Amino acid sequence: MDRKDPMVSFIDKAEKQTGKLTVLLNDLLDVTKIQEGKLQLNYGRFDAIAMVRESIEEVRVQGGAHNLVFEYAEGAEITADRARLEQVINNFLTNAIKYSPNNDRVEIQCGIAGGQFCVKVNDFGIGIPENKREFLFDRFYRVQESSTHFAGLGLGLYICSEIVKRHHGKIGVESQEGKGSTFWFSVPVQI
Repeated sequence: MDRKDPMVSFIDKAEKQTGKLTVLLNDLLDVTKIQEGKLQLNYGRFDAIAMVRESIEEVRVQGGAHNLVFEYAEGAEITADRARLEQVINNFLTNAIKYSPNNDRVEIQCGIAGGQFCVKVNDFGIGIPENKREFLFDRFYRVQESSTHFAGLGLGLYICSEIVKRHHGKIGVESQEGKGSTFWFSVPVQI
């Protein structure tokens, strides 16, 4: 047996923990910026389909056995803050994977409709009780039943909501317990 295996395993675990701490710190910094009205958006024109595709690939590289199925319409040039919208998409994707441990398929759809760039991320996981959905985008809110099984502080969706609102967009969720959830957002193509 190779003596480096325990060290490699230790380093892998340390990298994962460092990544988790980085996400946590970034979330806390974003919440502070939001509360102080200092969350800045850096607008630019870009190919939104390419942005979504890159987000999907980034999540794929992070590991996991989920099949990420991407459906899109061609030609989606928008003016927005690319990094912040990527943050929303990454949150949706990682949540879809996290909350569907017994299903390996996540569907992502995006395109332009009615002057809005729309993204939907659909999982086939645990779903969300109807009486909890209206609170999902509140700061520090976590669905009680899932809190003990899944890590997180309840900041990700709150930050996503604020990013989308600052883009003059809309964000929402449709869900059925035991069958999965669809998180979506839309932002104007041109601000």
